[in-house]
Amino acid sequence: MGCGRRRQWIGAAAFVAVAAATAPLTAEVAAAAPTAITVTTTVDVLDDGDGLTSLREAVALANATPGDTEIVLAHATYALSICGPGGAGPAANDAGDLNLARADALGPAVTIAGNGATVVQTCTGVAHLHDDRTTAGSSLTITDATFTGATDVLARGVSIETAATLTLDGVTIANNSAAPPWHWDSDDPGPAAVVATGGPALTVTSSTVTGTVFGGGILDHAPSGSLTVQDAMITGNTGIGTAGGIAALGRHLTIADTTVADNHPPEVQVPDGPVTTFDRLELDEDDLARAGGVYAPSVTAERVRIERNAGYDTGGIEASAIALTDAHIRHNVGTITGGVTAGPGSSVVRATIEENIGELVGGGLRADTWCTDTCPSTVTVSDSLVGPTPRSTEVAQRP
Repeated sequence: MGCGRRRQWIGAAAFVAVAAATAPLTAEVAAAAPTAITVTTTVDVLDDGDGLTSLREAVALANATPGDTEIVLAHATYALSICGPGGAGPAANDAGDLNLARADALGPAVTIAGNGATVVQTCTGVAHLHDDRTTAGSSLTITDATFTGATDVLARGVSIETAATLTLDGVTIANNSAAPPWHWDSDDPGPAAVVATGGPALTVTSSTVTGTVFGGGILDHAPSGSLTVQDAMITGNTGIGTAGGIAALGRHLTIADTTVADNHPPEVQVPDGPVTTFDRLELDEDDLARAGGVYAPSVTAERVRIERNAGYDTGGIEASAIALTDAHIRHNVGTITGGVTAGPGSSVVRATIEENIGELVGGGLRADTWCTDTCPSTVTVSDSLVGPTPRSTEVAQRP
């Protein structure tokens, strides 16, 4: 940014500081509304003197404005077209992906109000948005927006990656791709459209994550906190990594009223109807996620549909502790278990687990034991249908 724009920001910051110093210390001041930053052009531009504010300039303003901010978009298409590696920290916002980065003692809340906007990444190799903020209190909320067009992305987050608390509400993330080749590795969870590396919570509501090539849908890499997916569609991601649909590596997943479906490479055979025999199952560990649909340390799932996913270990859902209620787990494919892999003490209530395909164990429900000392009782199943669960007769390992 040029010096003129910086002077304006510094002046605004000084005004905010003076106003705060002279205002009464009331609850209203403490809960002041966020500073609104309205984007007035769809062009991706950095120009101090044009009298307009681009999306990239709005993110730069959010980085420079004290307190909480709200970036307001219009129902329009915003193409990110300034390509290049950018700089470090806030300067990385100068090119490529958008970058939120501040070093406040208490991180502010940033909201992007999409109002039906579409953000298209036209630069090869970079995602849409990276939030580097790690200070306590940092959060990012995105509403009513679509993110698409990112291709051959080199970062783990193919569309959005954040170290802060992230909330997606009414967001569509569609048709983006990671740079090939990504192969499954127990020490490498692989890329995904949405990646959280920190923050106390990741929440996805009324949103769709679909069409990620060489990557999964959602990857929560944070060691603690909560992951909540509500009223969402996680579909059609090829899922090279821990899970094709949703993967949580360190914290509990709560999922409800959500469909996780068709997450597998296109060459993998996945049934779409009743199955009585399945003569040849062509799966390669390098080309599949560990779990096709969902993987987490522990899961509470209600009113979910997990269908037509493929994973090298488990096709549908895998966790060491699962509470599964009013669920449909159907037509998933795995080399060990097709439907569900659950640890001791898990429960399945009013669920349908049928017509899944598993090579070694079978297609339905595998009660696995991960503990070495005294284990709780095995998986409890009530008011549920489990089966039929065909096994394939052969596994063909592709070279």
